[in-house]
Amino acid sequence: MSAAEQGHFSPVDGRWVSHVRRVRDGRYTSDGHPIYVIPPADKLMSRVVQVDTGCWEWTGPVNNKGYGTCRILGERYAHRASWTLANGPIPDGLVVCHKCDNPRCVNPEHMWLGTLVDNNRDMFAKGRGGGQFQPGHRNPRRRSA
Repeated sequence: MSAAEQGHFSPVDGRWVSHVRRVRDGRYTSDGHPIYVIPPADKLMSRVVQVDTGCWEWTGPVNNKGYGTCRILGERYAHRASWTLANGPIPDGLVVCHKCDNPRCVNPEHMWLGTLVDNNRDMFAKGRGGGQFQPGHRNPRRRSA
């Protein structure tokens, strides 16, 4: 069996890992069995597929806006967990923004930290948001006078 069939390459760790690799954490259940945990990087990367665009697309569950959802390192979203694994904690008041505009992408190289205002300005500059942030008469959601 080749290395590719046994697992996948983890860009976070820079090594091949198995999809089911578990590590004993030193604790035991009440009946004496060791407790195993899946390391956060392995848990994240087990649900990622690399595509031609350079994006690492999340293949796990997504919310109604297309963002990957998970429970890794206390994060609810896969892209935030990926950023945290690669770069450390996200400071208060900042959000993880996508350069590639792909909500399923969890590649930390395709992300940057900014405020909500920065993220909204980026969205508006790229023509996203369905026109909801256009002022006045150009807003398709305006009310007729």
